Amino acid sequence: MQKAAELVKCMNTDENQMLRAKQGGLVPTKIALAEQYKKEVPSMAGFTDAVANTRARTGKLGAKWPETAKVIYTGMQLVLTGQAAPADAMAKAGA
Repeated sequence: MQKAAELVKCMNTDENQMLRAKQGGLVPTKIALAEQYKKEVPSMAGFTDAVANTRARTGKLGAKWPETAKVIYTGMQLVLTGQAAPADAMAKAGA
């Protein structure tokens, strides 16, 4: 368990957060690095700003997320395959 904690600590240093973000096209998970990252990688500014207000999609729905996801992707498929107009798709998908 101690080795796992050491790995997490190492991965979450400011230096490694910035390196992984730049190399992987990601946004640092440390909010304190946001301004520095936006200056160094301006093309990611919009994504970087969004991270401060994001939450896991299961954060509110919990166990209901799979059911909700099914409605969303079914509605999208109905629209993409021409089986429903966007305005009708979610109702037809079961929302």
